[in-house]
Amino acid sequence: MNLLKIIGEFNEKKANSRHEESAVRRVNSLLSDETDFIVNEAYKTARTNVMFALSSEKGCKKIIVTSASPGEGKTTTCLNLAIAFAQTEAKVLVIDGDLRKPRIYRHLGLTREDGLSDVLCGMIPLEKAIKHCEKQNLDCITSGQIPPNPAELLSSTEMEQLLAELGQRYDYIFIDT
Repeated sequence: MNLLKIIGEFNEKKANSRHEESAVRRVNSLLSDETDFIVNEAYKTARTNVMFALSSEKGCKKIIVTSASPGEGKTTTCLNLAIAFAQTEAKVLVIDGDLRKPRIYRHLGLTREDGLSDVLCGMIPLEKAIKHCEKQNLDCITSGQIPPNPAELLSSTEMEQLLAELGQRYDYIFIDT
């Protein structure tokens, strides 16, 4: 069965409606011991393919998850890929780079405050923004305050420097857009 089809069916199956933001859906959409075997295997296959594709890269690998339209499962896919990578004992960081409609904090049960936009604007130190998610064995930087200029922040030299610094600490960085 096609990997993207399996992942797409998983994302559809877990969400009763595009706008529903219930706690049950947020918890159930993340990979866990209760996730269907075929879904777990689909993410593990995706993990293996990404690892193989990036095997010649030296240092930290940065992976951006994006799509053309809202509601296509970017956040769920980004988090589940990050969890699949974290299951290999790799040091994994997820960054909520969606500075307009952030969602990662909800899925992980975190607060949005003290996140990426706050670091990029120099309001807090990086260490304060990194939150550890014990259950998923990964670290996360939430979006922070919603800025008036998200595109400028994400394309700034501060973002470039931040990714370079984080690249020294992590094996993989996943950025949800």
